[in-house]
Amino acid sequence: MEALQGYPLPVFYAALIIGVVLVCYRPQWAFLFIVFCLSVRNYHLAVYTRTPFLGEFVNLNDLFLWIGVAALLMNGIRKSRIWFPPIVLAIIGILLAGTFQSLFLYGFNYFVMRDIWASWIFPIMFLIGVNFVRNNEDSRLFIWALFLGSLGAAIQHIISVQLSVANPEHLARLYPILLI
Repeated sequence: MEALQGYPLPVFYAALIIGVVLVCYRPQWAFLFIVFCLSVRNYHLAVYTRTPFLGEFVNLNDLFLWIGVAALLMNGIRKSRIWFPPIVLAIIGILLAGTFQSLFLYGFNYFVMRDIWASWIFPIMFLIGVNFVRNNEDSRLFIWALFLGSLGAAIQHIISVQLSVANPEHLARLYPILLI
């Protein structure tokens, strides 16, 4: 079986450029951009979309998270505040304890760091979301970004299924879990 491949690298670089420009000029739009991109993307393809110079450390999903963090920080600088809900502070406290325990027990290696990173994604995205969705207008834009992203994902899936009917190896390459 051939190695799994993600989206073409220009997709990664285009998302990076668009994200950086939006973060610099319109952090709210950068947030909506990552919401749209996270809902439109094929998870399996995004995980395997990596650059030659960052390799295994940053994939397309991670890029969207870092764009969101940068947008949050830029928005915090402009508005002089970042809101930390008490539940997020509680989750961060638990994760800090778990992070130090994992590092102490298993050491600092790639697999431990990936698991630690995976456990931090939810509270980071929750923190980003609560700081950008603050009123009815923000929620309406958020829902529209989710809806359009889901619509794009459905279209992407239909195209993928049509290609798989014509070429069954295409389906096996995109979804290797089906071979088990």
